[in-house]
Amino acid sequence: MVSGNSFKTIANALSQNIKRSTLNDATSPQPVHRLDYATTGILLVGKTSRSIRTLNKMFEAKTIKKTYYAIAIGEMNLQGEITSEIDGKSSQSDYLVAP
Repeated sequence: MVSGNSFKTIANALSQNIKRSTLNDATSPQPVHRLDYATTGILLVGKTSRSIRTLNKMFEAKTIKKTYYAIAIGEMNLQGEITSEIDGKSSQSDYLVAP
C-alpha cells in the first residue's frame, strides 16, 4: 500500500530508504500520488516542499500522464473506450490494443 492506516506502507518506509534532500525546504520524502492495490509501476516521491507542490499542481493540471498496460484474454476491438462507475464516480478508460 502507498499510504493508509496500516503501518506497512510505502509512505512510512520512504524516510528509511531514501536519502533526505539537503535543500532548504527539505521535508520527509512522501509520495505525491498513489497506486491502486495490485497495480505496479513507478511512484513519484517529493523530497522538498517545492517539489511536492509542483508535482501536485502537475497532477491537478493533468500535465502528467499515466499509462497502464494490461493483459486481456479474448478478442477486443483494436481501440475503444470503457466507461464505468467506480465508488459512485464516473470513470473513463481509453484503450489501444498493442500489436
